[in-house]
Amino acid sequence: MLFTMLQIVPVAAMSLCSAAAPTPAVSAISAMPAAPLVMPAPLVMPQSMKELSCLAAFSKDFCEGFMYPGHESTASCPTGSQECKTLDVANATLYLPMVRNTTLCSQDGKCDELPEKDGYLKIDATYSVRLNKPCPYRGCITGKGEYRADDGNVYEGELIGTIGVGTHREFACPEARTCFCEKCLDAEFAPNYGAWRIGFEAAFHGKNTDGNGEELCISLSGDFYVEGNVYGPFDLNGNFKIKGTADGVLRTFCP
Repeated sequence: MLFTMLQIVPVAAMSLCSAAAPTPAVSAISAMPAAPLVMPAPLVMPQSMKELSCLAAFSKDFCEGFMYPGHESTASCPTGSQECKTLDVANATLYLPMVRNTTLCSQDGKCDELPEKDGYLKIDATYSVRLNKPCPYRGCITGKGEYRADDGNVYEGELIGTIGVGTHREFACPEARTCFCEKCLDAEFAPNYGAWRIGFEAAFHGKNTDGNGEELCISLSGDFYVEGNVYGPFDLNGNFKIKGTADGVLRTFCP
């Protein structure tokens, strides 16, 4: 029996070795048609993933601004002390509708790169004004509010500034600078308008309310036009026009 099995094994092995190799199957991959040589569209990152790396130029004019009245009070020093009288106004409304400044900052550069950010600044304002002489009508203004752009974005923030003071005085420093310079007092009666022109400067910093991180940082420079005569303004508690400029930047997303 063992001898018989030993005879069978070599014969079977020889049969396997002498058998023809099977024909290989056609590869499914090689049978597929060649893909067209078209580059895929670039990946567009959602705005939530973009970086806040760009500072876009913001430059607007406001010619239809207005200060709406608030709650007025006056304060003064006791009789016999140095003369002092101050007007305080709380919860006045500073309203400045803004339109694009179309001038250029260089041959190929625009002062305003954000036409879609035309809009208006609205501030719940508190301000104080010096009434006593000499050199009256200097003061301070603060408040909270929002800049609402025409594209629907809203930037909430704070404003702080000065009233009736020249923030662009000629330097006392040795460095030379050519400029139109103001005096320390920036308030005068303008007979052509029948009003007192009282300068003001302020800064507003606001953040986009949708939480995307955009920040608006602008400086304001302009004038209050308060009806009056050579003896002084009739009423400093609002109801006067405001005209001026707003310049700054918007920190925004990469293109």
